Amino acid sequence: MEPTTFFYTFLLTTFLIYIAHLLIRKKRTPPLPPGPIGLPLVGSLPFLDPSLHKYFADLSKKYGPIFSLQLGSKLAVVISSSSLARAVLQEHDNTFANRDVPETGRVFSYGGNDIVWTPNGPTWRMLRRICVHEMLSPQSLDAVSSIRQQETRSTMRHIHASSGNKVDIGAEMFLNVMNVVTNTMWGGTLEGDKEGESVGKDFKEVVANIIDLLGRPNVSDFFPVLAPFDLQGIQSKMAVLRDRVLGSDEGKERETERKDTEIEKRGEKRFLEIFFIIF
Repeated sequence: MEPTTFFYTFLLTTFLIYIAHLLIRKKRTPPLPPGPIGLPLVGSLPFLDPSLHKYFADLSKKYGPIFSLQLGSKLAVVISSSSLARAVLQEHDNTFANRDVPETGRVFSYGGNDIVWTPNGPTWRMLRRICVHEMLSPQSLDAVSSIRQQETRSTMRHIHASSGNKVDIGAEMFLNVMNVVTNTMWGGTLEGDKEGESVGKDFKEVVANIIDLLGRPNVSDFFPVLAPFDLQGIQSKMAVLRDRVLGSDEGKERETERKDTEIEKRGEKRFLEIFFIIF
């Protein structure tokens, strides 16, 4: 068979299989809310407006307060009324609690195994119980109140020592919160003014980049079959940022061991210690 003939035969076969798949799915799928038809394979992706809220508002005027649209291989149902929002978020919240994990979120959380992306079920309920009863309970927060007081005093001393010079209050507050979180989690902080300022600024930039990647349109989210190829390079960028945030496990272990004696004397529990006890 000539290459040209083979190509057209393959193309025709693929098209027929796709049409058959659509017909079979249409028979099995319950009726969907009205919405734009879209194009084969890509659906309504080419027609999306950067201002999604305006685009969806225009569609709701045409199709009503609830409509559907195909985005690549993903089906989206959009609601635009307060009564429907109440029904979805309050009355039937368990039904709509689960969500698709974006590839960037999957990379950052090592497969989506965290409280943000885990589907509603035993694992998610266990994580929620840990957060509510072990990590964020009044008793747990009171137990680490000395850490917050210590870091607040440290920040105030640094600001006082900078009298007569320009002080970036936003950067100081960010560094303060970062030290409170890291000290509470595993007992370590960014020691040294210059080191703290440098790492704090770098960490703030990394967090901003992570948020940007999480919100950036990714073709792998609309066509999961293409995810292994990472056509836009977004997943690899997220992996680099993840490693910069989490750092070296060995370094965290050394820092944790260094703080163990001091923590035990104060009778406090780090969040990392709580996880070790539970698991």
